[in-house]
Amino acid sequence: MIKDAVAKLISSESLARTEAVATMTDIMAGNATEAQIGAMNAKPRPAGDSANSIPGCAEAMPEGNKT
Repeated sequence: MIKDAVAKLISSESLARTEAVATMTDIMAGNATEAQIGAMNAKPRPAGDSANSIPGCAEAMPEGNKT
């Protein structure tokens, strides 16, 4: 999912909440490279994107802590 998320952000598309959850799950599982994580953090987001991506990423975080 991380590759798809980076591609969407590069294309200035927003992530749906489910996409943000899957992306953060990949990151926390160690399935993302440092470059992919950097791209996720550095790419400016379209207006309103944080309404989905921030809660989605936060939702995935407790899951990663259980493993």
